[in-house]
Amino acid sequence: MASNSFVFTEKASKDLEEILNYISVELANFMAAKLLFENIEKTVNLLCVFPESGNAVKNEYIIGQNVRKIAVNNYLLYYLYDSIKKCIIILRIVYVRRNKEKNIDKITIDALNTFDKARDISEANDNSEMTLDEINEEIRFARLKKKKN
Repeated sequence: MASNSFVFTEKASKDLEEILNYISVELANFMAAKLLFENIEKTVNLLCVFPESGNAVKNEYIIGQNVRKIAVNNYLLYYLYDSIKKCIIILRIVYVRRNKEKNIDKITIDALNTFDKARDISEANDNSEMTLDEINEEIRFARLKKKKN
């Protein structure tokens, strides 16, 4: 069975960094942080093979998006599957007690906007062979241009 690729949005990367830092530094439990990281890695690899294995998120704020979630230890990993690019897009990683389905709009809207920007850039370039790294680079470049103006 063919495996898909994956990419973390900036927000998901920041979530992961903050979570691992909190566990390893604030709680002084490096082994727990390492175990969580390994479990997230295993889960993402599993999603690359079985992209629809997470539960669909049903919420009025994300109509038209196929956002899914999957539990990893005490965290929920929110993601989208882009069947055209054959890619899992990790949107957010949220502590279970912090997560509220009614607040999913706050959790995913920024990440969905990033996903939409990536899709718009890909379509604007009319290049279906554009890699996700190239799309992410285009987004970073657009943000730098915006900051300069």
